[in-house]
Amino acid sequence: MCGISGYIGNNFNKYKFNILGLYNDSRGGDSCGIFINNDGVNSVHYGHDKTKLYKNFVELGGLKDVDLELPNFALLHCRKASVGGISLATAQPVAIRNERNEIVFSMIHNGTLINYKELATKYNVDFTLTESDSQIFCRIVYKAGYGVLEEYDGAGTFVFWDWRDGIDTIKVFKGASLYYENDNDIYIERPLSCIKEENSYWFSSMEESLEFINDTDAKVENVESNILFTIKNGRIISEIAIDRSKRKQVDKLVVNWEKQRAENAKKFPQSRIAYGGYEDFEEWPEYGAQSGVYGDRGYGKKWVDSAKCDKIKVSNYIQKNKIFFNEDGLYYYNGYPCEGLIESTPAGYTDVSIVIKKTFYFVSGVLMKSYFDYLCAKQFVSQNFQVCEDDCIEMYLSAYSPTPVPYIIEDATKHKFIEFYTYNEVLRDTQLCNEPFEPFFDFTRNRYIVQNGDITWHYEYRDKASYYEESLEQKALDEQILLGKLSNNQIKKMIRKNLREIYARN
Repeated sequence: MCGISGYIGNNFNKYKFNILGLYNDSRGGDSCGIFINNDGVNSVHYGHDKTKLYKNFVELGGLKDVDLELPNFALLHCRKASVGGISLATAQPVAIRNERNEIVFSMIHNGTLINYKELATKYNVDFTLTESDSQIFCRIVYKAGYGVLEEYDGAGTFVFWDWRDGIDTIKVFKGASLYYENDNDIYIERPLSCIKEENSYWFSSMEESLEFINDTDAKVENVESNILFTIKNGRIISEIAIDRSKRKQVDKLVVNWEKQRAENAKKFPQSRIAYGGYEDFEEWPEYGAQSGVYGDRGYGKKWVDSAKCDKIKVSNYIQKNKIFFNEDGLYYYNGYPCEGLIESTPAGYTDVSIVIKKTFYFVSGVLMKSYFDYLCAKQFVSQNFQVCEDDCIEMYLSAYSPTPVPYIIEDATKHKFIEFYTYNEVLRDTQLCNEPFEPFFDFTRNRYIVQNGDITWHYEYRDKASYYEESLEQKALDEQILLGKLSNNQIKKMIRKNLREIYARN
């Protein structure tokens, strides 16, 4: 995400402008920049490295040579890199100059575009691989016109400054589109709010920043989506509808697994440990049995070098009609990864009639927290894995599972390695597991100690069985769905909202 903000009109206040920049620092972090117009004199200024935050940009003199007394407009951008490297060259605002080196067109953009290369090819716009999507799209709009706003896939709010006809023209656009290609609803792509005063127009990605600077009776409003506003002297002088009803924001849901695995490999090149071989050891590690916390008797298994390990296989012990946790990190039933709804006792037995049984939900061998989570996970899989059959589906399901989920890697020697992931609800992102966990459906309690995604050791101890129970909130929602108290349309909307909350990025 990036932060954009600024002012258009004839009643500028530099203190309000700086407050907007300080607020939007939280959405940036890689570079910043401003574009100012004062009586026909344009200037653009960038912050990078030590001045990448607007706060540091101001503190270290970034505004020393900038006339902020009464500009006609001032555009501000705080960049969080998505496409393109982190450098001074990719900082925004993007500026296009004529043969006399005069700035004639500029743009600030919050969002990520996914078909900008195709559009550049279509409109014969040259680009380099080191450029950002925003830099390339700015030149596309400059050449093809504002109608191209109907053609981009991805997400964006944009502010354009156009001086090609010798007149300052500011255009503001906030996109809304389908989230997936087969979605049914239109969703805002990126936030943008504004204050419309007499001859003044303030805007920001962060609504609360406008609330903070607002000292008039004007209301802080959300900018209307899919309308291209033209603003002159702080007043909206025209509105043009842009049809984005056929566009999509993402090709498929994207999480940071690839990035995290690459970073983990750099930090811990020798830490990836293979399953299938182990050595017994007699002494308990720091979690020691002396405390009695883990039962009276137990033994540990210390994983050894991968060269000694065989390819992962389903456990040799397969008990018929019993759910069990296999050493590849998945739950199995009768020799196959669990799938769908399985009715069993809390210990995993399906053929017992004298004990109360309940229904458990599985997707690709991963246990789901609830029936609603199962529905969400199934929807996610159906939308993203119809073609990519070789993808590791289970690794994307950490948000829906009560235990860490595995990512299985097979190397050239046919050894399989596993990294475990969990979902951080605060950060709304996946992360390498760094905590112990105990599988369910087992009377012999196994505790796995995981560091940076890798199991460092595990032990078994005999205590009461480890059962999985839904939370009261999960049970209440499942009951509403299963008893038909919610319509299919309500359920679909809840699922779509859930997927956006878990996988979407602002």
